[in-house]
Amino acid sequence: MKLDRLKVYEKEEADREYERKLKKEIEIQKAKEAYEAEQKAKKEKELQKEYVERWKREEAEKKEKEKRDKELEDAKFEERFKIQFMQAGYTEAQAEAVLKKKKEKEKKEKNTMAIDLSRPTWIKVKRKWLLPETLDHYYLPWEWDVS
Repeated sequence: MKLDRLKVYEKEEADREYERKLKKEIEIQKAKEAYEAEQKAKKEKELQKEYVERWKREEAEKKEKEKRDKELEDAKFEERFKIQFMQAGYTEAQAEAVLKKKKEKEKKEKNTMAIDLSRPTWIKVKRKWLLPETLDHYYLPWEWDVS
């Protein structure tokens, strides 16, 4: 009888030990998977960062190349323009003055806005879209439309 109990106890102890080993192996496996997933995410993040840096570098090179090409094209145009003006009987100083005016005009056109800020701009808004309290809150001038 005692021998049977001892065998049952040893079997239960062996089962508990086996369960502990399985749990430990499962924990180790989960830890390995988590580590591998973390490393994979880290590597993907580094690759993405590298791709972004490469793209930015390529874009900067592309802009630089476009800028150089434009400068070269402008220089060629100015040279042809001066030659044509000189052939037409103008002096080099006059040709340069015309080019300077043209550059200033282009620069002005480039910096102008679509809205003329020198005069007030009025907009019409339906009452249901904007409350007078909102305008008052932001200290915006307004008035009721008489028409």
